[in-house]
Amino acid sequence: MTRSAEGLDVTRAVEVIVESAQVPGRRGSGYRITGSTVLTASHVVSGSVRVRVRCNADTPEEWTRDAHVLSQDGDLAILVVGPPDELTPVRYGRVPERDAVLACTGLGFPRFKFRGDASSGTYRDLCHLVGSAPVLSNRRSGTLEITVSSPPDPDPDPAYSAWEGMSGAPVFAAGRLIAVITANHALEGAGRLEAHRIDALYRSGADEFRDTLGLPPLAEDLPDVLPPVTRSLELEMHQAEVASIAPLRLVGRDGELAELTEFCSGTDPYLWWQAGPWAGKTALVSSFAVAPPDGMRVVSFFITARLAGQADAAAFSSSVIRQLAEIAERPLPLGAGGPGLLPLLLTEAAGRCAGRGERLVLVVDGLDEDQGARPSVAALLPRRPPDNLRVLVASRHHPGLPDDVPGDHPLRGCRIRPSSPPPTPMTWSSGLGRN
Repeated sequence: MTRSAEGLDVTRAVEVIVESAQVPGRRGSGYRITGSTVLTASHVVSGSVRVRVRCNADTPEEWTRDAHVLSQDGDLAILVVGPPDELTPVRYGRVPERDAVLACTGLGFPRFKFRGDASSGTYRDLCHLVGSAPVLSNRRSGTLEITVSSPPDPDPDPAYSAWEGMSGAPVFAAGRLIAVITANHALEGAGRLEAHRIDALYRSGADEFRDTLGLPPLAEDLPDVLPPVTRSLELEMHQAEVASIAPLRLVGRDGELAELTEFCSGTDPYLWWQAGPWAGKTALVSSFAVAPPDGMRVVSFFITARLAGQADAAAFSSSVIRQLAEIAERPLPLGAGGPGLLPLLLTEAAGRCAGRGERLVLVVDGLDEDQGARPSVAALLPRRPPDNLRVLVASRHHPGLPDDVPGDHPLRGCRIRPSSPPPTPMTWSSGLGRN
């Protein structure tokens, strides 16, 4: 049967088993890019005496075959595995160099997935990696920095990384192979991995290696895995409202904007930005919401006590549900908009974004200005946010959370980022700009 070349395919993931004079039984990961070739990390097979590839372990389709190194470039290697199968060549993608956070996935066999015991046998199970990559990180090395959604605990043996064996694993975004896992640097912790970018091969002059992979002559011929964001009229109207709140020019806040980008690309589901009056909270989060980094879809609501219909849970639900429905591509029935739709639409919109290689971000400013009865706006924020959702809230230090926010709600234990007034003056837009 011919397997699809689009997206991450579990039947193409392989365990690379290496015998060498120095380390017998070394393990790595790889991915079948054609019916006879496997892409892995070069250091996995370095100094090998024998290389074997195991595919579909403990299934009726399991096989283990000998392999040999066909070609290498940097820390990438192509293995030949025979006899060839009928397999459509994998499809590759290009990561553009712009301010963006890229949702990505991968498959491999790390050390922390070791299972079994001496009596019943041991094996490494498969790890389905789910993470994100802030695109501009690691620019000098030409690699991707992948932030892992659920990093493992450190290995009990300090001589080993919990990620040992993950090298050679594929990294996919928007259905395209974009990189190969090559390292976990101790100083960066278990929550970050390094991956060798496929499009970096165009910098190295590796013509023969690219030809063997089946890459086109020019990097520009590879599909961009961060397509331009398209918005409906509904979202364009909301975006215009947010732009009327944001300052015309935000001065001296680049570091804080970078913090927001890092939070949205990280693993924490919530961040609470707190500051006193006129500290620039609204200026900051509205500027982020109106022009988010590529790869992020922002849904936002700005609670404004002095504006009727803009300061309670009903207004929040109505606005956010309309935005989420557009992103989730879910038509709303006439008159729909109650808070009961929020959990469903948050999950569906987050899933839609993940499928497009994007991350969904919910921004809520002015929790302290909530003028409604119960439920409060804070109580409507998700208690169990989907994996692909990040929630950024902003408020003054007081009055704190309303009493209808449950004790186990993430807001009661999330990271609070205190902020001081900006050191330089800001130029404000007309409209609602307030803090």
